[in-house]
Amino acid sequence: MLERMEQGWGKGVLLSAFAQSLANNASAREWWARFQRQASSLGAAVAVLRMDYEIDVRPILSANSSSDSDPAPHRRSHGATRARTLSRTAHPGSQIRGLPGTDHFFFTGNPRRFN
Repeated sequence: MLERMEQGWGKGVLLSAFAQSLANNASAREWWARFQRQASSLGAAVAVLRMDYEIDVRPILSANSSSDSDPAPHRRSHGATRARTLSRTAHPGSQIRGLPGTDHFFFTGNPRRFN
């Protein structure tokens, strides 16, 4: 992911990694490219992603306890399952409920689910 980011930052790269439903949508890709350019320089984006790779959240997982009625939202089939796995490790027997869909972005799919 880091290499792809370095090669295509500001050109709409990695949209499919965050919103598979928008991967073939030309206007969404243009929006994502503009968002990338306005949000951060390539160097800052790469530095943040490198820091993300180094974060170990295991020591603080026990501080984030969700009840069955208020689970932390995530997409069931999204590829980023590391937090889910770590949560189950820290909270054996916990239930994590996923939202339908494949997109990481909360505003794709059915955003009313959050109301």
